[in-house]
Amino acid sequence: TQARLTDFKAGAQARLDRIERDRRRRELWAHALSAQDAGHLEEAKISLQLLLDNNPGDADARARLAAVEKMLTGVQQTEQEKKKLDQIPDLLTQGSLLSVQGRHADALVVFQKVLDLDPTNAEARDQIADVQQAMKHEGVIIDAPI
Repeated sequence: TQARLTDFKAGAQARLDRIERDRRRRELWAHALSAQDAGHLEEAKISLQLLLDNNPGDADARARLAAVEKMLTGVQQTEQEKKKLDQIPDLLTQGSLLSVQGRHADALVVFQKVLDLDPTNAEARDQIADVQQAMKHEGVIIDAPI
Protein backbone atom coordinates (compact mmCIF):
# COMPACT_ATOMS: atom_id res chain seq x y z
CA THR A 1 0.00 0.00 0.00
CA GLN A 2 2.83 2.37 0.85
CA ALA A 3 4.50 1.71 -2.51
CA ARG A 4 1.23 2.34 -4.37
CA LEU A 5 0.72 5.55 -2.44
CA THR A 6 4.26 6.70 -3.30
CA ASP A 7 3.68 5.88 -6.99
CA PHE A 8 0.36 7.74 -6.96
CA LYS A 9 2.00 10.75 -5.31
CA ALA A 10 4.85 10.77 -7.88
CA GLY A 11 2.37 10.52 -10.76
CA ALA A 12 0.24 13.31 -9.35
CA GLN A 13 3.31 15.52 -8.91
CA ALA A 14 4.40 14.81 -12.49
CA ARG A 15 0.93 15.84 -13.76
CA LEU A 16 1.03 19.02 -11.66
CA ASP A 17 4.50 19.85 -13.01
CA ARG A 18 3.30 19.32 -16.60
CA ILE A 19 0.22 21.49 -15.98
CA GLU A 20 2.44 24.23 -14.53
CA ARG A 21 4.85 24.02 -17.51
CA ASP A 22 1.92 24.26 -19.92
CA ARG A 23 0.47 27.23 -18.02
CA ARG A 24 3.85 28.97 -18.01
CA ARG A 25 4.27 28.31 -21.76
CA ARG A 26 0.82 29.79 -22.54
CA GLU A 27 1.59 32.79 -20.35
CA LEU A 28 4.98 33.45 -21.98
CA TRP A 29 3.58 32.85 -25.48
CA ALA A 30 0.69 35.26 -24.90
CA HIS A 31 3.03 37.88 -23.47
CA ALA A 32 5.43 37.52 -26.41
CA LEU A 33 2.61 37.93 -28.93
CA SER A 34 1.07 40.94 -27.22
CA ALA A 35 4.49 42.58 -26.82
CA GLN A 36 5.25 41.99 -30.50
CA ASP A 37 1.86 43.37 -31.55
CA ALA A 38 2.50 46.46 -29.42
CA GLY A 39 5.90 46.96 -31.05
CA HIS A 40 7.87 46.01 -27.92
CA LEU A 41 10.21 43.67 -29.77
CA GLU A 42 12.86 43.43 -27.04
CA GLU A 43 10.20 42.40 -24.55
CA ALA A 44 8.83 39.80 -26.97
CA LYS A 45 12.35 38.47 -27.51
CA ILE A 46 12.92 38.04 -23.78
CA SER A 47 9.62 36.16 -23.34
CA LEU A 48 10.45 33.86 -26.24
CA GLN A 49 13.93 33.21 -24.89
CA LEU A 50 12.46 32.30 -21.50
CA LEU A 51 10.00 30.02 -23.24
CA LEU A 52 12.86 28.29 -25.06
CA ASP A 53 14.89 28.02 -21.87
CA ASN A 54 12.01 26.01 -20.39
CA ASN A 55 11.36 24.03 -23.57
CA PRO A 56 14.30 24.10 -26.04
CA GLY A 57 12.44 21.93 -28.55
CA ASP A 58 9.56 24.39 -29.05
CA ALA A 59 9.68 24.93 -32.82
CA ASP A 60 6.95 27.60 -32.79
CA ALA A 61 8.83 29.67 -30.22
CA ARG A 62 12.11 29.24 -32.11
CA ALA A 63 10.52 30.39 -35.38
CA ARG A 64 8.82 33.35 -33.69
CA LEU A 65 12.10 34.31 -31.99
CA ALA A 66 13.90 34.27 -35.34
CA ALA A 67 11.20 36.53 -36.82
CA VAL A 68 11.38 38.95 -33.88
CA GLU A 69 15.18 39.09 -34.09
CA LYS A 70 14.94 39.83 -37.81
CA MET A 71 12.49 42.66 -37.09
CA LEU A 72 14.81 44.04 -34.40
CA THR A 73 17.71 44.03 -36.84
CA GLY A 74 15.60 45.92 -39.36
CA VAL A 75 14.55 48.47 -36.77
CA GLN A 76 18.15 48.99 -35.66
CA GLN A 77 19.31 49.46 -39.24
CA THR A 78 16.52 51.95 -39.88
CA GLU A 79 17.46 53.90 -36.75
CA GLN A 80 21.11 54.00 -37.84
CA GLU A 81 20.12 55.25 -41.29
CA LYS A 82 17.88 57.89 -39.74
CA LYS A 83 20.74 59.11 -37.52
CA LYS A 84 22.95 59.41 -40.58
CA LEU A 85 20.32 61.30 -42.54
CA ASP A 86 19.64 63.60 -39.58
CA GLN A 87 23.23 64.89 -39.98
CA ILE A 88 22.59 66.19 -43.49
CA PRO A 89 21.02 69.59 -42.66
CA ASP A 90 23.92 70.44 -40.32
CA LEU A 91 26.46 69.33 -42.91
CA LEU A 92 24.81 71.41 -45.62
CA THR A 93 24.89 74.45 -43.34
CA GLN A 94 28.50 73.80 -42.43
CA GLY A 95 29.48 73.42 -46.09
CA SER A 96 27.67 76.63 -47.03
CA LEU A 97 29.42 78.56 -44.25
CA LEU A 98 32.81 77.24 -45.34
CA SER A 99 32.07 78.25 -48.91
CA VAL A 100 31.02 81.77 -47.86
CA GLN A 101 34.26 82.04 -45.88
CA GLY A 102 36.19 81.16 -49.04
CA ARG A 103 37.26 77.76 -47.72
CA HIS A 104 36.12 76.03 -50.87
CA ALA A 105 38.17 72.84 -50.58
CA ASP A 106 36.82 72.26 -47.06
CA ALA A 107 33.30 72.98 -48.28
CA LEU A 108 33.70 70.38 -51.05
CA VAL A 109 34.75 67.80 -48.48
CA VAL A 110 31.68 68.52 -46.36
CA PHE A 111 29.32 68.39 -49.35
CA GLN A 112 30.90 65.08 -50.36
CA LYS A 113 30.08 63.74 -46.88
CA VAL A 114 26.46 64.63 -47.58
CA LEU A 115 26.59 62.68 -50.84
CA ASP A 116 28.18 59.75 -49.03
CA LEU A 117 25.16 59.71 -46.71
CA ASP A 118 22.60 60.44 -49.44
CA PRO A 119 23.89 60.02 -53.00
CA THR A 120 20.71 61.56 -54.41
CA ASN A 121 20.91 64.81 -52.42
CA ALA A 122 20.31 67.50 -55.05
CA GLU A 123 21.23 70.38 -52.74
CA ALA A 124 24.69 68.95 -52.10
CA ARG A 125 25.22 68.43 -55.84
CA ASP A 126 24.13 72.00 -56.55
CA GLN A 127 26.41 73.34 -53.81
CA ILE A 128 29.35 71.37 -55.19
CA ALA A 129 28.75 72.82 -58.65
CA ASP A 130 28.54 76.34 -57.17
CA VAL A 131 31.75 75.87 -55.16
CA GLN A 132 33.60 74.46 -58.17
CA GLN A 133 32.43 77.43 -60.23
CA ALA A 134 33.64 79.84 -57.53
CA MET A 135 36.99 78.04 -57.45
CA LYS A 136 37.33 78.38 -61.23
CA HIS A 137 36.60 82.11 -60.99
CA GLU A 138 39.34 82.37 -58.38
CA GLY A 139 41.72 80.52 -60.68
CA VAL A 140 41.90 77.38 -58.56
CA ILE A 141 42.49 74.28 -60.66
CA ILE A 142 40.31 71.34 -59.72
CA ASP A 143 42.25 68.13 -60.26
CA ALA A 144 39.36 65.71 -60.30
CA PRO A 145 35.60 65.96 -60.16
CA ILE A 146 34.08 65.52 -56.75
